[in-house]
Amino acid sequence: MRLDTLRSLSGVRACALVGEDGLPLEMQGELGDVLAAELASLRASSERVGRRLGAGQMTRLTFTSDLIEVVAVFTGSFTLGAALLRGTDTRSAQQALARIAAGLGAPGGLPSPVLPDGAPQGNTAQDSPVQSSAAVERR
Repeated sequence: MRLDTLRSLSGVRACALVGEDGLPLEMQGELGDVLAAELASLRASSERVGRRLGAGQMTRLTFTSDLIEVVAVFTGSFTLGAALLRGTDTRSAQQALARIAAGLGAPGGLPSPVLPDGAPQGNTAQDSPVQSSAAVERR
């Protein structure tokens, strides 16, 4: 499964891959279903903030609470995210998310969602805002 590399990282408590409709395509961990639902909501909220601020397309979101750190990557119509124990170095998770995101548009990745006119929506590797692990900002 695509998220296996994330689950094996130290500190990861849950991870999820969510489609444009907000439904989980893959999830792992006891709270994977909760994370998947919240990732869909976070994406919608962050995109609204990005539009209102004129910041362009959102590609990544990270936040920290008392107990966890959540890292999410937005690529095409997909959202990937991981919840880690607070204090865990998130760089490995960020790099893994970027690699998975880049692979979604590659052959054997997920199919592109189709627009109402029948044309595929931008979910190819060249359309992806995250191209490689080098694109992940170092924390």
